[in-house]
Amino acid sequence: MARLVKHRHASGNDSKYYIQCQHWSDDYSSIEVNELIKTNTNIAILRAIATDDTIRKNNRHIVVKIGRESTHMIEHEYTIGLRLHGFSGFIKFLCLFPCFDDTSKKNTETKEDEAPRSMNTPICQANSNRENRKQVLVMPYIHDGSLLQYNWTSKTIDLLKCLLVHTMLSLANAFVHSGFLHGDIHWGNVLFKRTTQQHIIYDIQLEPNKVPTCGFKVVIMDFEKSNTGNTDIGLFWEDLLFFVRRSIQKNKQNELIDWECEELMKTLRKFSSEKTPISKISDIIILVEQTIFKFVPIRIQTYNPNAD
Repeated sequence: MARLVKHRHASGNDSKYYIQCQHWSDDYSSIEVNELIKTNTNIAILRAIATDDTIRKNNRHIVVKIGRESTHMIEHEYTIGLRLHGFSGFIKFLCLFPCFDDTSKKNTETKEDEAPRSMNTPICQANSNRENRKQVLVMPYIHDGSLLQYNWTSKTIDLLKCLLVHTMLSLANAFVHSGFLHGDIHWGNVLFKRTTQQHIIYDIQLEPNKVPTCGFKVVIMDFEKSNTGNTDIGLFWEDLLFFVRRSIQKNKQNELIDWECEELMKTLRKFSSEKTPISKISDIIILVEQTIFKFVPIRIQTYNPNAD
């Protein structure tokens, strides 16, 4: 926790803090920080455990992201998350709150003539002036991790294929309905977790698609460079091109994958320049599987609600 002291998110070696997340309670809730995931001059990202008995049953493991209010970065990310609410494949933020020196639980046993004393450490200790004021974004911790962190083997390559397909379909679905562009979609920003759902339905075309989950679903995160309201479909294909290119770069060491993807990249560039309708996403998925994976393509079914 020493590095946290430098960025004024802790005092001493204490790892217990209080945060104010209305998703759990109107009062302050106690958490214990386990790991400093990332820190720089703009943000600090912490992995923590909620320790209150009233909240630990739901979202016990959390990630806390702290950033300067003046940059509007944290608030922007939270706003994008709200706009994506209801779309499959994206992180669901728990709460956003301003971080001042008073984000700590006060000792109720102090005498009337005594100044209130904190029972525990506030998550932020910077002065609440405009320059130092911070915002705190709380989100669930995804235990299975990201596509980048996972050690893919011959036994799990089918799952990787499935998750890449769901990532592309999630991005397409969000673009169709909200004009969403991620702006930095790479393997480190795609988490995945177990699900009991056998299929996910994507309402991308006039006839929705029903796609098998393989027992897992993707959780796309990190919306710092994202925006909504876009209407230029060429930009969507560029977003997808970036994702496929980064996928190729990040997993070259896997000898089970054929990385000769010139046809795929050429097609994506053509789709972008010609403003190809997003209904062609199925063609891209088939190309991905044929040019990257030596497997039979996933069968994307047309969804018929009367058949359920």
